[in-house]
Amino acid sequence: KEQEHAGAVGGYILDGFPRTLGQAAIMEQTWPSSFQVQAAIKLAVPDSVCETKLLGRRICTKCGGNYNVNGVHWNGWELPPYLPKTKCVPTCDPNLDWTTRQDDTPQVVKHRLQVYHQHMDPILEYFEGQNRLLKLQPFHGYQELPTMVKTVQRWLEEHEQEVQAVAEEEALAGSSV
Repeated sequence: KEQEHAGAVGGYILDGFPRTLGQAAIMEQTWPSSFQVQAAIKLAVPDSVCETKLLGRRICTKCGGNYNVNGVHWNGWELPPYLPKTKCVPTCDPNLDWTTRQDDTPQVVKHRLQVYHQHMDPILEYFEGQNRLLKLQPFHGYQELPTMVKTVQRWLEEHEQEVQAVAEEEALAGSSV
């Protein structure tokens, strides 16, 4: 794996940041260019799919395992339940030992999604307006991870080439003035 990435340029991932347009603006104005967000990635999943999967989360009180009892088979989305291949512990009974988070209720989940859209949609539009947003639709969930990683890598390489081309054009235009 290390050899695969031997030519890779260092970088980092900010998960869930910036959370507001104000943070994005401050970041753009005050952070060194080497720390600027070069690209944003959105996993574009319909709210109904998110709701179904969030409401299916279960935690085993005996082993601490996390599972999901809800599957989604809708409009191209194929996300099966995530269940243990065998009992998580020999004495585990999913009907008795699996519990949900207290805040995994339809009302709370809908509210979480509303808050997400209220805060994130303007930020995503901001990055999209600057051609720095890549949208992925993981119709088959984590099974698509290798394909999504390759898509992101290819997009980042193309994006970097575009940024360099624009910088070169600006430098040429500036030198001819």
